[in-house]
Amino acid sequence: MFLLNNVSNQLFKYRSILLLLVLFLSRLPQLSSELLLIDGDEGIVGMMALNFMKGTGYPYFFASQSYGFTYVEVLFTSAFYSLFDFTAISLKLGILSLWAIGVLFFFKTLELKRGNLNKWIPFLFIVCFILFPSWMVWSMKARGGYVTAFTFFSAGVYFLLKIKSDKLIFFVNAFIFIALYQAQPLWLAGFIPISLYVFLNNKRSLFLKSKYFILGFSLSSFIFFLMKIKVAHFTKPPIFNLSNISFENIKLVPKLIFDNLNGNYYYRSSLETLFFSGSILVVIFLVFIMYYAINTIKNIKAMELKHALLLAFIGTVSYVFILKADSPRYLLPLSQLGFLFIYFNINNSILLKIKEKVIISLFIVLGITSSLEFKNYKFENRVEDNFNHLIVALKKQKISHVYFKHGLLQWQVMFYSSREIKGRSFSKFDRFPELITEIDSTLINAKKNVAIVDYYNPNNLSQKEEITIVDNVFVIRTKVDKRILIDEGFNFSSNL
Repeated sequence: MFLLNNVSNQLFKYRSILLLLVLFLSRLPQLSSELLLIDGDEGIVGMMALNFMKGTGYPYFFASQSYGFTYVEVLFTSAFYSLFDFTAISLKLGILSLWAIGVLFFFKTLELKRGNLNKWIPFLFIVCFILFPSWMVWSMKARGGYVTAFTFFSAGVYFLLKIKSDKLIFFVNAFIFIALYQAQPLWLAGFIPISLYVFLNNKRSLFLKSKYFILGFSLSSFIFFLMKIKVAHFTKPPIFNLSNISFENIKLVPKLIFDNLNGNYYYRSSLETLFFSGSILVVIFLVFIMYYAINTIKNIKAMELKHALLLAFIGTVSYVFILKADSPRYLLPLSQLGFLFIYFNINNSILLKIKEKVIISLFIVLGITSSLEFKNYKFENRVEDNFNHLIVALKKQKISHVYFKHGLLQWQVMFYSSREIKGRSFSKFDRFPELITEIDSTLINAKKNVAIVDYYNPNNLSQKEEITIVDNVFVIRTKVDKRILIDEGFNFSSNL
C-alpha cells in the first residue's frame, strides 16, 4: 500500500509540473506580445507592491478601500519584482503564479474524486480549464482580489471535499470563507452551496466539530477587522443589497455569460476582435452545461455534489441581479464551477464515453489555438512604447508632477515610470491621498516641474499654447496654473 501511495504521489508531482508548463506556455503569446499593456488598476497594485518592497506601506486591501483583499497578490508581485525587476512581465508572472496554486488545488480536487475514471482524466480536464478563454487574461490580471478569491475558493473546495476527521480543516475553511468575503464575495455564491452539501451529508461529525469552524470564523473576522482599522474608504460599493435587485438585467445575462467565458472583454465592453476558437469552446462548454443540467434536474433522487454545483452555477449568474452588474468580470467564477459540474457528471459513469474523449481532444486543440489568438488581445489603442516615449518627453522637460485628464492614465504612467512621474486626476480625493498633497504643493511652489497630460486630439488644441505631441497619442501642456486647472474641472482642497 505504501508503495502504491508513493507511486501515486510521484505521478501527481509529474502531472503538476506538466500542468504548470502548459499554463506558462499558454500565456506566453500574451506575455511576448507587443500589445501587452498594464491597465490603470493593475498599475495601482504594481505601485502597492513597490511601496511594500520599500517598506513604505503594508497594503492589505486595494488602495484606499476596505474591501478587495489584495495582500496576497502584493506578496507574489513583490517576490517577482525582487527576482526580475519592476516590470509589467514581473507583475503578470506574480499574479499568474498565484493563480497556478489555485489550479493545482483544483487538480487535487479532481484527483480526490476521480472514482472509476481513467487516471489521466483529471489531468486532461485541468488542461482544458487552463486553455479555456475565460481566464486567459484574468489569470495574470492584478485587480484587487479576483485571483486571490479564485485560489482560496479552489483550496476551500478541496478541503471541504476532503473533510473527514481532520479538525484543522474546519478551522482553515472558516478562514477561507471570510477571506472570500473580503477578497471578492462573488465566489461565495458558489462556495455556500458546496459547503451546505458537505454539512448536510456529514451531520454528526460536522456538528461535533462545528466549534472549530466557529473559532476559525471568529478569529478570521477579528484579524480582518484589525486590518481595516484606519483604512480609507475611497469607494465602497454594496456587496449585498436587496434594493439593487433588477430583473431588467435578465436580458443582459446571455451576453454577459458569453463575454465572460470568451474572455475577450475589458471592463464592461466586449472587444471588437472576435476570437473564433474561443467562441467555439464557449458554445461546446455551454452545450455540455445545459445537457447535464437537464439530466441532473430530471434524475433527482438524493442530494449529490452535482446538484450543489448546479445551484452554485445558477447562484453565481443570479448574483448579477443583486449587484446590478453589467461587467462580464462579475461572472468569473462561472467557468470553474462549470468544469466542476461537468466533471462530477462524467464521474458518475463507470467508463468515459467515446464522444466525451473526442470532445476533450477537440477542446484541447481549440484551447491551444485560442491561447495563440490572445496574442492579439488589445484593450486600448496604445502600447507600452507610447508610455515610455511619454515618460522620456516629460523627463526631458524636467516634469515630475502631472495633472492627468483621464483617471486611469495616471496609474499607467506612474507604473511605467516606476513612480518617478507622479500624477493626479480631477478629484481632490484619490487612491493615494499623499500624492494629491505633493502634486498640488509642487504646482504652487515649483510651477516649472508641472504639466497637464491628455490624449492627443487635434480638434481640442489651442494654436497659442506650447505643447509637446508624443507619438500622436499623448499631448503635454506646460502652461499650467491653478485657474486653468479649475476651469478644466480639477478640484482642489479649500486650504490650498
